[in-house]
Amino acid sequence: MKRLSFALLAASLWAAISGAATQSEEDRYQNPPEHPIPIDADELFQAYKNNPKQSDSFYKGHLIDIYGIAEKPYGPVGDYVLISFRVSTTPNPYGVLGVQASISKKYSAFYSKIVAGDKVSMICTGGGQDKNGMPWLLNCHP
Repeated sequence: MKRLSFALLAASLWAAISGAATQSEEDRYQNPPEHPIPIDADELFQAYKNNPKQSDSFYKGHLIDIYGIAEKPYGPVGDYVLISFRVSTTPNPYGVLGVQASISKKYSAFYSKIVAGDKVSMICTGGGQDKNGMPWLLNCHP
């Protein structure tokens, strides 16, 4: 068993070093990676704006390492506090910009220090796009 684990680890490491593990943009949508997908909030917003179905197939239900400029947290809403990430687009018809992230109240030490304009990074589960065109991130944590 140890030999098999070592062989798998070695093969994975070799693939990563040799570049064989890199995915094309098209392949990323068909075979999402198991580790968190790093993406800027603006890129996520634009991906959903340009192709919501394809973006759902890649991001919804998968771990995302989101980063960007945050607005001040608001809430709580139930057991969560919400943070909106700024994006470089005009306001949608509802006057709200950005990607919406929900953070459990148990991470209050993290979100209580956030002020508008802070650069923030967190791990979340992709929640899809709401009817207003905003991507949602669920169960976020530092």
